[in-house]
This record gives sequence, structure tokens and C-alpha cells, in this order.
Amino acid sequence: MSSSTNTYLTPVKSVNFNISEFVGATYDPCFRKGYIETRPTIYKTGNSFYFDYSNSANSSDLKFLKRFFGSLGNGNTFNIVGGTYYIEESGQQYNFLGTYTLVGTTGEYNQYINLSGVTYPTSITDGVYSSKNFLNEIKYVAYSGNTAQFYQVKLNKDDPFNLEFFGIYGNDYGYQEYLEIAGSTLNNQRYLLNSFVKLNDGSQIAYINPASSIVNENLYFRTVVATVYMRGVPDLVTLAQNKNLNGLIKNVNSAGDVLKVFDKQNLHQRYCRSITDTSNYFDWYAGQVSEYNQNIYNPESFTSLSLSINYFSFVKIVTNVVNDYNTLLSDNTFLQTNVISLAVDGVVTNTANYQSQLLSNTVLKLDLSDASLYSATIEPFLDSACSVRLTQNYFLNGIPGFDGASFIYLKTNSAPSTFYLKFTTDISMVLQVVI
Repeated sequence: MSSSTNTYLTPVKSVNFNISEFVGATYDPCFRKGYIETRPTIYKTGNSFYFDYSNSANSSDLKFLKRFFGSLGNGNTFNIVGGTYYIEESGQQYNFLGTYTLVGTTGEYNQYINLSGVTYPTSITDGVYSSKNFLNEIKYVAYSGNTAQFYQVKLNKDDPFNLEFFGIYGNDYGYQEYLEIAGSTLNNQRYLLNSFVKLNDGSQIAYINPASSIVNENLYFRTVVATVYMRGVPDLVTLAQNKNLNGLIKNVNSAGDVLKVFDKQNLHQRYCRSITDTSNYFDWYAGQVSEYNQNIYNPESFTSLSLSINYFSFVKIVTNVVNDYNTLLSDNTFLQTNVISLAVDGVVTNTANYQSQLLSNTVLKLDLSDASLYSATIEPFLDSACSVRLTQNYFLNGIPGFDGASFIYLKTNSAPSTFYLKFTTDISMVLQVVI
């Protein structure tokens, strides 16, 4: 792909909306109505407070923190509403209601916040307040801040019919993402986006860069088509992928360190982000959250889970016709039987061996996206009888038979070098994996 081709804008996602509007320059609503679900861990000493949101795996919450505290600026005051803290053992309750001054922030998303208390309940003593003990979320309200212009969706339903589904990061994160609304008569250009936040009234907004000017436009009870564009023309493999299948992207360097995490992303977005940073890797995981991979959504955890893959294979189920030459039928043909088997990289087998070049901390990925695996249940075991479950060092991503489905195994010095994958459809088949 030539560098000139990568300057072209290509559509990465489109969604229909019925209750939306353009809002010209006005007071940024995130300062009065911004919504955040994650509870922080708080450390207090004197009148200094340290709010730690590094436990958050909610990308919308992280975007809010970056927007609110990044725009507020150090030295400015704001109010805290809510944030009831409960200690079950004693039955005590605390509330962080009050006025605070922003001292500073750190982290890619401003997830570490240093505050100075101006007015707050005297019952709050020095110490640590765990995020697990908050009964409700903390709401932040500021009466000073920037103005903004934005596209707002008032009625947000389940995926894909909501603005959050687009996975917008935008210019605030160094990416060129553009929004076009087909059906608008007053704002009919492609607008560079800055960021995205959710509001406490259920609305979701995409901030439009002030380099372009928009005007107020009510699009209530009008069906419009919202499309997000990014730079780059994806390859043929990417172009064939489902744009409505979201997942997670990890930006990883050659040492396996996670640099950034992007949520609500499809493979088209993965391609367009990857061409802006060719010195690092952009690894994509299908968006099915399970007990085995839910914490990869936290940018602070599982930094070793990257697709800097040592071994990669495609697995599918095949049906072969076998002739029984010992059984002659009445029509002078031999008896034929359909035999269902597993195939790895196109070869029918019940063993996959990756020992030819044994490496430490080896990573294996088995692609499970072939349609033949639709409705299959896939389970890992330690023994050939499939009686002892493998419980560590692996991740099952996505839904077998759909784009992005995969099995990832992290072979460390303490992890077993042989395990068994049981594939269950109408019948059960077992694949021995040696790594």
C-alpha cells in the first residue's frame, strides 16, 4: 500500500440515528452532566486527596477523565456530588460531597488525580478508601471550563445503535477521525473529531474540532446515517471483515509492552490506526468478554498479552467421504461414509506440534473464525480424557465461527507444554497441542 493511498479517507463504521442534533459552540456539557461509572480508590492525607482510577476498564470513563480534568486546568475548583462510601463491618457511611481544587493529573487518561479539599465532610479521616466500598459513582461538576461544539445522540440503544459503538478517540489522542451525517441539511461536511463522552441523561456526544464550524441543527424524528472515516485504504483481507464486529486493540512495542488500549474497535479501525505507527504493533481481540479475558480491557493489566505471535494456525472442521471397499452395494458402488475431522492449517490431524523451535514465553494463537466452527463449544483440558480442566495461561476470544474468534495460549516456564482442546458439536473431537 503506497503512502499516498494511506492519506485517503475510508469509512470504518456507519449507524442510523433517529433522535440527534448538532450543537454549535456552547458551554461544554461534560462539566455539568458528564457521566462516569467507575469508582476510584482514594487516599487522603491532611487536605490532600489522591484519586486512583487505574482499575477502570471502561473506555468511556477514561475519556471523560481526560476531557474533564484536561480541560479544567490545574488550580481551578469543582464540586463532587455522590460518592457514598460504606464500611460493612461497622455500618459507617461517608460522603465525599464538597468543593475541591485540581492540583494535577498523571496518566494517559488523567486516571491519577491529585486534589486539594476546600470544603468536605469532617468525618472523612486520613487513610485509604477502596473502590469496592462505594455505593454509587462520584459525579464531578465544574462551573468553569471550555466551550465546545458537538454532535449529540439523545436516544442510544443497544449496539450498534449508539454513538459509543463507534469507538471514537479522535484528535485528543492524535488520530484523524471524521464524522459525516447523511441527512443533515445544515452540517453536511466531514468533521474532524476531538473525542467522545457520555452524559448523565443518557446522551452521548462526539466533540467536533473547532477548526470546522457547525451550526445548531435539530435532527429529532429524522433518520440520518452517521459515518466515521479514518485515513488509509485497508487491504483486501480487512475490507472483507464485518464492520459491526467490535473488539479491542492493544498497541504493543517490540518488547511486548502495552503502550495504548483502544476499545470498541473493528478490524478496519485497527488497520487505519496501525499505519500511523509502523514501529509498533496493533493487535486486535474480538469483543466477546468472558471470564478468561475480561481484564484485558484494563490498560493497566495483562501487558504480556500481545499478538507478537510465535505460532499461528487456522483450525476448522472438515467432512471427508471415505469409501468402504469391502462393502459393495446393489448398484455396484461401494459404501460411502462421511467422516468429520479437525483440520489444522488445511491438514486433517488430531495433533498440533509446535516444538520445532522451542522459545521461552511462547505465544500460540489458533484462529477459530472458520464458519465450520459455528455453534461449537471449545474447552481446554490437561489430559486426553478431558477430565481435568486447564485453568490458566489461555484466553478464549470471541464466538467460534465468527470473525476474531481465537484461542491464545501463553507458554511460560511453569505452564504445561501439552494440553488438549475438546471441540463439541454433534460429536466430540479432541486436538492435542504440544508447544
